[in-house]
Amino acid sequence: MTYNPFVAAFADAPWIGRRVFVCRDDFASAPRKKPWWPAYRRAYEQLADRCDAVFAVSDELASRIAPGLARTLPNGIDAQLWSPERVVERPEVPYAVYAGTVERRVDLTLLAEVLKVVPRILVAGVIADEEMRRELQEMAGVEVLGPLKQEDLVRVVSGGSVGLIPHHDTPMTRAMSPLKMYEYLAAGLPVVATDLPPVADGGDRVWRCTTRGEWAGAVRAALAAGVHGPAERAEVIAQISWDARLAPVVEAAVS
Repeated sequence: MTYNPFVAAFADAPWIGRRVFVCRDDFASAPRKKPWWPAYRRAYEQLADRCDAVFAVSDELASRIAPGLARTLPNGIDAQLWSPERVVERPEVPYAVYAGTVERRVDLTLLAEVLKVVPRILVAGVIADEEMRRELQEMAGVEVLGPLKQEDLVRVVSGGSVGLIPHHDTPMTRAMSPLKMYEYLAAGLPVVATDLPPVADGGDRVWRCTTRGEWAGAVRAALAAGVHGPAERAEVIAQISWDARLAPVVEAAVS
């Protein structure tokens, strides 16, 4: 079983009995991997002939890499790490949170809309674009935390009032399975997101926006809905934990 498309498509060894590929991103549309796009596309062409089973994190990605073969396997969360039994300390001043890599898929103008409603936004994750780091640091109300240890990430996300997915609409973001959305939901947070196919399975706890003008109103509605308590969180976590998500992959690998 592999997450590497080149291994899935081209690796050979006498000990390989079954070949299961799990695709996490469309590497053939990721800007940082542009020099290798032709190689990734060639690998995708081989998957149907080489693999016994293929999984992809979104319907869109499945249709790109192995149409008719790939099954959808969205991202999941560590049930123990995000346990609803954890004590959550909530600050007096509410904040929104963005947890993820900061690169050009993030629309910083949407954060400005959020700040019309909440006084603070905490940004937790790797800053992959230094120009965007400077822009964030110049935005009053935005606190750039950088990459965090998992325990600290849980604490920051769980203390928030609303989770954000302020993405541009691009081929890459259409094929993603936003891990951050599942982490927000596991923490009980309502979510406001750009209306892209991968966020559709977030249910009625995700407010999807098609235009910039909808963001402030969506944040107000999400805040009014409030943060879920332990019982509701436990139900969500049971559905989106890795234990639940990976069951089809384990079956494919051993059958």
